[in-house]
Amino acid sequence: MRAGVWGLALDARPDDFPVAETRNGKLRGMAFGPIICFRGIYYGAPTGGKNRFVPPQPVTPWTGIKEAFAYGNICPQAPANASQDYTRMIEWDKQPGGMGEDCLNLNLWTPALADGGKRPVFVSFHGGGFTAGSSNSPGYHGEPLARYADAVVVTVNHRLASFGFAHFGDILDERFAASGTVGMQDLVASLQWIRDNIANFGGDPDKVMIFGQSGGGRKVKRDDADAFRQRAVSPRRSAERFHQHVDRARRRHPQCQTSHAGTWDTGSQPAALQEVPYLKLLEAQGAAMKKIGAMGFIPVVDGKVIPQHPFEPAAPGVSKDVPMIIGTMLGDSALSMSNFNLDEAGLREYAKKRFGAEADTVLAAYHKAYPAASPYFIETRIDTQMDRRARALHQADRKSAQGGAPAWVYRFDYPSPGYGGKFGPVHGVDVSLVFHNSLTNINSAATAEMLAIMEQISSAWVAFAKTGDPNNPRLPQWPAYNQETRTTMLFDATTRAVQDPDRELRLLHKDLKTI
Repeated sequence: MRAGVWGLALDARPDDFPVAETRNGKLRGMAFGPIICFRGIYYGAPTGGKNRFVPPQPVTPWTGIKEAFAYGNICPQAPANASQDYTRMIEWDKQPGGMGEDCLNLNLWTPALADGGKRPVFVSFHGGGFTAGSSNSPGYHGEPLARYADAVVVTVNHRLASFGFAHFGDILDERFAASGTVGMQDLVASLQWIRDNIANFGGDPDKVMIFGQSGGGRKVKRDDADAFRQRAVSPRRSAERFHQHVDRARRRHPQCQTSHAGTWDTGSQPAALQEVPYLKLLEAQGAAMKKIGAMGFIPVVDGKVIPQHPFEPAAPGVSKDVPMIIGTMLGDSALSMSNFNLDEAGLREYAKKRFGAEADTVLAAYHKAYPAASPYFIETRIDTQMDRRARALHQADRKSAQGGAPAWVYRFDYPSPGYGGKFGPVHGVDVSLVFHNSLTNINSAATAEMLAIMEQISSAWVAFAKTGDPNNPRLPQWPAYNQETRTTMLFDATTRAVQDPDRELRLLHKDLKTI
């Protein structure tokens, strides 16, 4: 391809549209400079109709060449509210590719095809909890990381919410016995596709790193994926609270059937449930979640497909030899807090409701730890410390106690410059930096400090994918985590490794039994 004014292509050559072999047939991608992109590769059959609520089915092989130019469908879900600043800042309202139950697809970026390069493979599971989102969102664009790391980057779409985790095994026939786990089975199927095909895309099936942010981090920790991975990165949230026992699902999920009266008649007629238009099912899902909560549809620990809660009561043995990176943001909880003008009186009222007679003690400790922080940032840090940070450290403690492969722990402290910095170091704004892309997910110009942090965090992920250890020359020495030193890498304007940061706050919450 010859470049004209502003780098626009003047002509096209056959090499711009290379063809890759897969076990199911041939795919045609597009070369954007040195990186070849394949979008909407299907690793499973459509999940509607007879395939709804059942384990993923294989793709039907084809003859000829299929074009893989466009993003595939995302799982049916409620659209994001684009009137919210946080939504726009992380570009969560941008989920291209259409919507439908033909959603078992992945996107892939690679420097070369079938060249024996044995490149590391980055596999991203998207955020959005188990309810929303897709790998098509701009923050997961894989081209910069594939180019920076000389690696293959894969992002995965799968079933969500009631489509992936509604438990009907006790009220329908045996075909639906595992319906509360099929969204996780989709992810395993995607890893099987990678194992079987990635060499044809220049990757090494024995050097796969799964990583995910927010809900994607919870998906990384599932035991049933461990058989196909060699590395794991799990930013934000430990998973034990985000799976539910089958007994709980039995009580809650039938409400999805009855919350939209007249939509279907199940029980003796399971086929009717599979024939309901997906928009009707999505409407019923929303009504059910008003009764059972936003986290109503999450993976079901059924004792078979999912044998136990991740890291509960201990780190799973199947991943004992899998190294991990575990981390959070300093102000993760700001994603759900918009009281930016909170004053000291409002902060004190919040603390009294949460801590009662210990409110003054808690506030004094946080003001001492963060003397320059506004009341809003103090509130977000209290909530983060008690929730996401506590669970991440819980996971790290159990991984360390297991005595297998090491874990490295980090905290991202650099505030997002988006919207005047009012959110601080909030949930999700580091995603694009991991993908070595400073121009998305922040809604503002990249600062020199942010570009430096991007080099540090991207290089850590690349080193980890290649060697199982994040240490590299672009980063200060990062010791593995243990329960004695609790060493944590703080990504900030001055990135540094610190032993047990916020130790006093951690111990305070432990004494107060608030974590």
